[in-house]
Amino acid sequence: MKNSLNLGVLILFVLAIVSCSKSKDGNFESRIKFDAKPQVKDILQGKSKAEVLKMKYKALLVNCTVEAQKITKFEDTFQTLSTSPEPPAPDNPVSNPKKNTVVYDIKLQQLVDRELTKDVVVNLTSTKDNQELNLELTFKPLSFQEALNIDMNKKKYIMKHTPVMTYQGNFQLLHSDSSTIVGKIQGKIFEKIHPQESELIAVEIGHDKYVFMMSCSLDPSINPENATLAAEFNNQWTEIDCLAPKNELERAVCK
Repeated sequence: MKNSLNLGVLILFVLAIVSCSKSKDGNFESRIKFDAKPQVKDILQGKSKAEVLKMKYKALLVNCTVEAQKITKFEDTFQTLSTSPEPPAPDNPVSNPKKNTVVYDIKLQQLVDRELTKDVVVNLTSTKDNQELNLELTFKPLSFQEALNIDMNKKKYIMKHTPVMTYQGNFQLLHSDSSTIVGKIQGKIFEKIHPQESELIAVEIGHDKYVFMMSCSLDPSINPENATLAAEFNNQWTEIDCLAPKNELERAVCK
């Protein structure tokens, strides 16, 4: 019952947004000013991103993996990938459990970059048969959005005081015929949404097709020090399956 009430409060918060702008990646960013005297105090309102990160999260990890899919007339095959990469070393914000996988610990980054103003550059490599893709990936400084309403994976996600990781990258694909193909990518990673995938490049060789994909996630752990605040922070993220809404409020949000 309590979870249903919290969901209703969060959904009503989104419905109260009277003026929104939609970006090309499907995000809605609130333009309204929040009530200066809300019934329940928003403890994170007006805080800097460094303060929000410190107060709200015990841990916040970016996980990205580049994988290659080989498609033939008769079969699809993927590289074997690590689905549970090892955590970064205690003193290093970035680790590479495998050549094609990176783990970026934003809380550790804050220890050396207090206000989170620096770019972080990582390198990933993925190979399949004689195709080798090298990606130089740049994570831009983390940002926070006071309110987001996102449609993705046939679901709607409602978030408050939520982190957003923007990235950009340059890649080179070393082709089997010794030629090189170059390209660029850019995008955003949102909290707790799985999967978040981007196609880097696809090449055809004879009857085979090779598709290189990047899959990323932004995985949080809420700060448990204050149980009341932890409950509030957990309720600032909601997933609604618009193919099967559970109640009138969810149906209203999905319209």
